[in-house]
Amino acid sequence: MTHMTRLDLEPARREARVVAFAVDALLLLALLPIFLVLGGLTVLLQTNWLELDPTRTQWIWGYVVTLLWLVVPLSYFALAPLRGGTVGARLLSLRLARTNGEPLDLPRTLLRASLMYPSCGLLALGVLPSLRDRAGRTLHDRYSGTLLSHDPGTPTRSGAAS
Repeated sequence: MTHMTRLDLEPARREARVVAFAVDALLLLALLPIFLVLGGLTVLLQTNWLELDPTRTQWIWGYVVTLLWLVVPLSYFALAPLRGGTVGARLLSLRLARTNGEPLDLPRTLLRASLMYPSCGLLALGVLPSLRDRAGRTLHDRYSGTLLSHDPGTPTRSGAAS
């Protein structure tokens, strides 16, 4: 297996990154009703409306649903690059790799996915450096040593590999 060198990577365009993230976010937001229904049914079926305080079981189910809501996106963004990319990245012919062009491993994708929460969540301050970075790298890309690039192995519009 040959590895690409850093010079072979063509950084993804900002527009492509935004659209890919929007597709992934919409996909994950589509799961939100499942978590709300699961949590709501759990509370409705286990709640004694005459009691004012939730029982221990209700608290545990609340924690489980909350934990799932945090773990599902984390695992999606950590495991999908190992299988060829997220849905959004695949649609836009993007791939995530190390800055030297080598494929990612699980610890690095977990680090990147974990850093996405504070990077994108805190008023998206972690995305601001991508506006000045030539390669469009966000804080979670920089700290994890990754680069989102155009996948040279995918066909272009004319059908030839780029």
